[in-house]
Amino acid sequence: MRKDNIRLMMKHLPVGYEAASKETGAMRRAGRAVSKPSDLMWLVLTHLSQGQTLVNMSALSIASGIGQMSDVAFMKRLINCGGWFKWILERLAPSSIADYLKPIGFDSYRVLAVDATVVNSGVSKFSKPWNLHFALDVFSLAGHEFQVTDAKTGETLTNFTASKGDLFLGDRAYATKNGMSHCLSKDADFILRVRHGAFAMYSDNGERIDLLKLLEVAETNDAINIPVHVDLSSYGLGMKRIRVCALKKSREDIEKAMKRIAKRDGTKQKETSASAKKLNEYIAVVTSLPDSISADEVLSVYRYRWQVELYFKRLKSLLGTGEVPKKRAECMEAWLNGKMILAVLYEILLSKLDFSPLGQN
Repeated sequence: MRKDNIRLMMKHLPVGYEAASKETGAMRRAGRAVSKPSDLMWLVLTHLSQGQTLVNMSALSIASGIGQMSDVAFMKRLINCGGWFKWILERLAPSSIADYLKPIGFDSYRVLAVDATVVNSGVSKFSKPWNLHFALDVFSLAGHEFQVTDAKTGETLTNFTASKGDLFLGDRAYATKNGMSHCLSKDADFILRVRHGAFAMYSDNGERIDLLKLLEVAETNDAINIPVHVDLSSYGLGMKRIRVCALKKSREDIEKAMKRIAKRDGTKQKETSASAKKLNEYIAVVTSLPDSISADEVLSVYRYRWQVELYFKRLKSLLGTGEVPKKRAECMEAWLNGKMILAVLYEILLSKLDFSPLGQN
């Protein structure tokens, strides 16, 4: 990316970002090398967007007239920007990028698709994997929240802040009692893909439910609604009533699912159980939404979850590799936060593009 384009993108940074550089410690003191917050932001975004080495950034600082700064000094500056980057992202991420019409009945919800991806810190054999957990507002395509964790922290709804009016869409990894309790305790709602054996379900009279047996009546084009209860007593919520909304996949989709399972089993050298395969013949989700929202409407909204997967593909192409910190968590976090600023700025810039050149028809 051309360096003047970095200046263009910086115009979309939130108001007050320069003053925040001192509050957050990025500009603790104005040194001989960098005296203006805008110059520091230009340097770090240039480094992150172009994958320049630290030595090159030292030379660029001198060539651009900003001042003399060693490669080690630049790295320290980048690390100190961690809090500054977070301040900016908190004000950038909720910005609406592109608004899409919500289905009827969902106007009062902020629909958030959640997912996670692995980001490696470095390109050498000593690179370390980190997990990037991301929540995307699927009807504005705006990043809502993200968190960087070590590889041991798995996919769970507890990685995200839940508030009343939030509706989380998640795949099988998120369908746990812990995650559902996290949402319900904050008056948030969820639509989560059912994972075989994840938790027990009970009928109104407390009997254990055989979900596969109940799913047998589902048809390809007609969604069914199954009221169930989940025991969340260990989370202080007691027995909670939720719903299973499901329909049967088409014959073609079932065949594709079985081929994927067979391929995965061959790779991992294990055998998927017959009941787990049977569940894969259906699209089944659990939801806390009220009965006034039909099973068809629930499944229709869940289909928007693929937006976050597309976003991750674009994001990873922007994140790239380049020279990144390899040892300390705060180094990696600052680097990734800076990359996220670039990703959001790219989205904002693209949303404002005029496809017709100025002054031309």
